[in-house]
Amino acid sequence: MQGLIIGRNERGLFAFSSGGVYLIENAQSAALPEQNPAGLSCEIDVTEDPTWLATGRCLLRECKSAPLSESALPCTAEGEIPQHKLLWQPKGVLAAGEGASIEEALSALCEHAASLGCNALLKLKVEVHLDQAFPALCRLRKCFVRLTALPVLIDGPLYKSRGLRKLSFGVDEARHNSPNRAAGRARLILPLCLTVAAGPCLLVLSQRYTGSWEGGAIATGFTAVAALGAACLAQLRSVPLKRGFLLKSTRHHTV
Repeated sequence: MQGLIIGRNERGLFAFSSGGVYLIENAQSAALPEQNPAGLSCEIDVTEDPTWLATGRCLLRECKSAPLSESALPCTAEGEIPQHKLLWQPKGVLAAGEGASIEEALSALCEHAASLGCNALLKLKVEVHLDQAFPALCRLRKCFVRLTALPVLIDGPLYKSRGLRKLSFGVDEARHNSPNRAAGRARLILPLCLTVAAGPCLLVLSQRYTGSWEGGAIATGFTAVAALGAACLAQLRSVPLKRGFLLKSTRHHTV
């Protein structure tokens, strides 16, 4: 089964697949391409399915290396590209790409950074985010990878700055929320608004069939709660993750 390495905690190493979270049982003996494999794609064999309140268990079959060498722009976790001169870097912002996998996030990051006029990405960092809508539930969750980097303009023997336009973006173009985080909040707010809007109609219909406002109010309350819960779970499961890009401010808290 295809999966995604989430990261470690005191219990061990975890993977995400098909809306569930799994504890990797053979993490100590598995061959990992990096010391911190968070965000890497993997193949797992499920040994115990997750429940609503408990993580599942799995065996790690394979973990793929990050495809940095195949990226459209040179990427490095370091602060420089050897033998190249740094010509320009933005102040107060980082570029960030998001996707369902590290490949999608890297593609979005490189594509949009290049459109801004950058020709390299420095200080690359991988982040894995679980949907916070229902943190206690271990099923019906969503997971996305975010890559952040410093978009720069460099010049040297391999990567030239000739032909690239002058860069001028900065903190004014940055946003303070992630596209996928914003979509997650919308998945919760929309069912709530629909339930509130439908409440008076349900109350009138319930009063007509029960014969009293008290009975109608009770029936409406139960119906609204049930509808809200079902709508939230349906929204959480059905809305896909977005392959997106943002300029992330480093001067403020960004989610």
